Amino acid sequence: MDPPRSDNGGSNGPPAPEESDGGSAAQRRHRVVPALSASVSPAATSIVITGIVTVAAITAARLVTITAVTITAGTRVVTITRAATIATVIVTGIVTITAVTTAQFVTITLHAQHGGTAPSATFWVRSWPRVAVVPFGGSVPINCSRGFCPGLAVPLELSWALGSTAGPGGRRWRTFVLTNVTEWEPEPALCRARCGDSSANSSTAIIVYKQPDWVRLDAVPAVPVGAAVTLRCHVAECAPLANLTVTLRRGTETLSTHSFPAARGSAAVTVSHALTAGPGDHGQPVRCHTELSLRPHGPLFARAAAPIRLSVYALPDPPQLFSPPHLEADTAAASSCRVLGAFPAEETRVVLALDGDPLETEVTATVEAVTAVAQINARTVGHRELSCTAAVGAAEQTARALIHVYRFPAPTLELSPVPAGLPVSVWCRSAPADPPSVRLQLRDADGGVLAEGPQPVLELRVVPQREDDGRWFGCSARLALGDDVVTKEAEGRLTVLYPPELDSTSCPTSLTWLEGTRETLSCGAAGNPTPIVTCTRRGDPPSTAGPILVTRSHAGIYHCNATNSVGTRSRVVTVHVEYEPSLSELGCPAHRTWLEGQRRELPCSADGDPAPTTHCARHGGPPGDEDGRTVSRSDAGRYVCTATNRHGSARRSVDVTVEYQPSIGDADCPARRLWVEGTAAELECNASGNPPPSVACSKLGDPHIPPGSANVTRAHAGTYQCQATNVHGTALQNVTITVEYSPAALTLRVLPSPNVSHGGSFSVECGAEGVPTPTFGWALPPAPNLRFGADNRSVEVENAAAVNRGRYTCMAVNRHGRRVGSVVVSVDGEPWETEGWCHQWVVDVTSGVSRSPLRSPLCAVTTKVPQLKCHWSVVGMVLKPPVPHRRSAVPAESRLSLLLSLSLLGSVTVLAAAAWGIYYMKTTACKKGEYNVRDAEGSSEASRLHRGDGGGQRELFGIPLTPT
Repeated sequence: MDPPRSDNGGSNGPPAPEESDGGSAAQRRHRVVPALSASVSPAATSIVITGIVTVAAITAARLVTITAVTITAGTRVVTITRAATIATVIVTGIVTITAVTTAQFVTITLHAQHGGTAPSATFWVRSWPRVAVVPFGGSVPINCSRGFCPGLAVPLELSWALGSTAGPGGRRWRTFVLTNVTEWEPEPALCRARCGDSSANSSTAIIVYKQPDWVRLDAVPAVPVGAAVTLRCHVAECAPLANLTVTLRRGTETLSTHSFPAARGSAAVTVSHALTAGPGDHGQPVRCHTELSLRPHGPLFARAAAPIRLSVYALPDPPQLFSPPHLEADTAAASSCRVLGAFPAEETRVVLALDGDPLETEVTATVEAVTAVAQINARTVGHRELSCTAAVGAAEQTARALIHVYRFPAPTLELSPVPAGLPVSVWCRSAPADPPSVRLQLRDADGGVLAEGPQPVLELRVVPQREDDGRWFGCSARLALGDDVVTKEAEGRLTVLYPPELDSTSCPTSLTWLEGTRETLSCGAAGNPTPIVTCTRRGDPPSTAGPILVTRSHAGIYHCNATNSVGTRSRVVTVHVEYEPSLSELGCPAHRTWLEGQRRELPCSADGDPAPTTHCARHGGPPGDEDGRTVSRSDAGRYVCTATNRHGSARRSVDVTVEYQPSIGDADCPARRLWVEGTAAELECNASGNPPPSVACSKLGDPHIPPGSANVTRAHAGTYQCQATNVHGTALQNVTITVEYSPAALTLRVLPSPNVSHGGSFSVECGAEGVPTPTFGWALPPAPNLRFGADNRSVEVENAAAVNRGRYTCMAVNRHGRRVGSVVVSVDGEPWETEGWCHQWVVDVTSGVSRSPLRSPLCAVTTKVPQLKCHWSVVGMVLKPPVPHRRSAVPAESRLSLLLSLSLLGSVTVLAAAAWGIYYMKTTACKKGEYNVRDAEGSSEASRLHRGDGGGQRELFGIPLTPT
């Protein structure tokens, strides 16, 4: 068989490889020191080598990292790392190499010199393993190898007392098998060889072992707390005993470990351990573990017995039994039993029994106590035994008690109904009891004894009255049981019959209900038997539907009758139904009309019970008294009326309209109007009032507007009266209308005559109608002796000369138009020459400052063309000549009108004309005519040819003149 392995994987290495006896000189020099080699796995911890060993080197296989090797030799410990200096240890005995840290197998070579046995420095013999481990009756191989022999070498051989069998081998090695090893301590096996005259040998020690077939623990019975317990473990035959250890454990605790001295052969062993049982030992497992260790040369064999569990108990005191001393037959009572100090409590058994018959028991276990409860029930009279037995482990204790079972029926009380005033008997009875010592007692509600005596019956005669109805009576029966007394009671009330009674408390004569609630017309009546009460209204059948939903129709008078077997009573009940307020269109119209100036009132009637209070206030305004004041137009709007009683409130919006008589004011109907002749005739006059008034206007003194045209005529001027009317009154307003129109009916006359003598005087007067009053302008021959009237209506000439002859033209102007008239004046009958020259007056009357004569900026111009006629237009302060035109047969008045029209159009070109006028003022033509306009300057009726635009421009007036 294979050589044994250690428990951590160590094994005997393979035999040394076969080598030739030749070799190079270098190899021979390297082998001066013989070497022993072994392959070690990463988990290996030791190699055993016998002899004198010198550790010279550690050689690692390729691709392997050795971090450290620790060598223990005797008492010396040497640790060699890969980078450390080679160390030498010389010892005699067993050399152990430990802590080989690597990831693969490594080869460690130990060079050794065997002192006294090596024949030469180059020849050696080695046996492997150095210690062979073999089971009793088994086999084990041993490998023998030798070193190089330069001469003739003798084959290897193994010497052992019990014999061996040679196995395979090579030139320098051979395997031998030791078979059927049946000797417990055999001699070592010796490997031998010769090299010439030299010889060498190496020995292998033999260890024979036997594993135990079984390990057994003795069972331990349950023991009380504090008792001594002996644990015993038996181990079957095994060897060697010196390598055996036996361990006893309780739970995870080691109780004891046993080892044995060396002994020849095999043997069975028994170990024991004594302990004192405690509560903590209960349920703990006990184990026995054995180890047969052949380390470091062989394996470790372990075996364990089946575990056992310790059972510990305690029952120090007997149970405590609680039960009633007396029990009535055919009744149930509870009894209990309590056990203190029992251990383990959850394993304690408690049984309650009556006369030995177990009862159905409910057990409850806590740390402090175990409690059992059962119901007991006995049918037979007499003394019965109740027992309680508690048991745990091997302990058991019992408690007992006697129960007296008796029979005691309850008494009865007999009371019969009776009309008031008639006698009646009150009976107190009791059935037979065991034991028969029963006494009866009849009592009243105050505890007073009315009658007393032994069983079986007591009688009491009474004459009840109305107030005795429901009177309480008690019947008491007492049974003596030794020192105890059992009492039973019966009670009842006397029924006294009497007719119904209706009072104001149970059946009031007046009831108040609330609409929308549910009510029942309940009328309580006293009486015995209890009366039946029915209430009807107007002969209607009584309602049996229970509570009804109250409406206002339920109000009224009801007749309630209470009836029982003794008689009938009646009562009248009035039901009053109250309800929350409501506001309707009938009592509180949504629209009201007030008249301005009247007393302000906003009545609003609400329906409700009790009668609600009503208050109205303007919507969104502060609360206040809305009645009693005088109505104004501002009172119109929305009002909110609220009706309130104790059951709620109701709200309603009321829109108030305020009406008032008409009124006419200047804002809507101005008292003065200005019309223009020819425009549409329309007299508008608005009036205020509610309802809106109708307005009609008529002219005072002439109710009819002039017929013929819808346009304004002068006849429309006058005073009109406008009348506004509605249902509440009339309002009047006078309107004065002024009709404006352009100038008309222009009159022009020369005084004293248009034929004037040279040196004489004359005046030309001009008049015209128009609204507003026209202003007047003149076109006349230029002369220095002209004087104008204050209102520009006339021109006066004194000391007339030839320059004063010619056409005098008057123009009347207002904002609606103009009118022109002409007259011809002759001096000494000289004819009026009109060809070859023309004159023009310009009058500026806006400054109101200077009244001195003004020089015309543009004066008369004499044209040499006889076919042309010169006309001038006034444009502000400058004159712009129109385009010359040939003389035509147009009348002089038409030509003058055209001249004046052109003069007004020339105002648009005032700036250009002004520039031209400045230039023309320097000409000699300006010197041929000078115009004295001192009088015209102050005239208020001068023709206004240009209006100022508010920008500072002056207003200009001009008098166009007709050329002479």
